[in-house]
Amino acid sequence: MMDHNKIINQVAKSVLAPHGFFQKGRSRTWLYDCGYFFVQIEFQPSGWERGSYCNAGIGFLFEYTEGLNETIAFNYGSEKRIGGFIVYENDDDAFRLKMEKMASAALEYALELIKFESLEYADAKLTKQIRQRRNVERIIYEAAMIKILRGELKKGLALLKEWKDGRSFKPEWFVEWVKEVYPKFTTVNLTKEDAINMVIQTINSRRAYFAQKPSFKKMNSQNFELTSYSCWHKNKIIERLYLWLAALNGWLMN
Repeated sequence: MMDHNKIINQVAKSVLAPHGFFQKGRSRTWLYDCGYFFVQIEFQPSGWERGSYCNAGIGFLFEYTEGLNETIAFNYGSEKRIGGFIVYENDDDAFRLKMEKMASAALEYALELIKFESLEYADAKLTKQIRQRRNVERIIYEAAMIKILRGELKKGLALLKEWKDGRSFKPEWFVEWVKEVYPKFTTVNLTKEDAINMVIQTINSRRAYFAQKPSFKKMNSQNFELTSYSCWHKNKIIERLYLWLAALNGWLMN
């Protein structure tokens, strides 16, 4: 019998790595770098049984407060787990097969989340969710930041104010955000360019923070810049296409 954690890592590497995901250190979390956010797939352990849950979602790199800026959260898309808990029952082959199905399902979902690399796509998805009033409190801040990045300053500021005034639960980090971060967006004569640069600087500050960590050594070293983002996004699509073709070829050869 093999250590079930080793099986999980082997499966994740074989399924996710060919598509550009990298393992966060030696953890059971795999990340895909999308510039202003990470897509993360977490094979979550249980405190009661050997095995794995699976969570997937987007962690945006916008500014929150100091403590939250040091972690990558599940900001969007993680409302439900990928499948149920898979128990390791001392059968390596059976567990591996089930983990492969889970990892493949997580990858399929993650590829949908990667589409948020397009700010237009992200804006449309979040705007639709806000209009439908679905989990608004969880995503309205991210929607505001994306509006600002797209140059829609008034709409972005309106969403920020709605988030500040309408939040029902106000934990300590949120109170700190209102005190330290929100005033930056209420500066008199704040221009569209100023706001965009402020958001970009925050994204790159957080990218720099994670990039210096050994567990993130495989992340892209390039800063996020709107001027080069379209070209970078296009290159990423081409790169991903080659990875998919290589994975398909390997699968056919086997």
